[in-house]
Amino acid sequence: RNRGPEFTVAVQATGVLFVALFVVFRLALNTYGTALLWWHRDIAMPAMVPAWQRWSLLVAVAAGSGLQFFWFPSIAKIFCAGLAQLLTNSLAAEGA
Repeated sequence: RNRGPEFTVAVQATGVLFVALFVVFRLALNTYGTALLWWHRDIAMPAMVPAWQRWSLLVAVAAGSGLQFFWFPSIAKIFCAGLAQLLTNSLAAEGA
């Protein structure tokens, strides 16, 4: 992704912010919310909701939470490659 040298800092900052927020919200809070929903599944939905709909919702929420863990290795790989490039460029600039 070449957005030009004038946007390098902004691109790196938004990348770091994205990864940090991904971990906090999509991995941590989403997993916590999913676990809480499963622990309190007996009171989480009104009794008038049919059982098949309750179970479908629980499975869909759990699958959505699991999907975040599926995507995380790709996001972490891109983040680490960018971090390595940033550090390499910083060390090269200091040595020059």
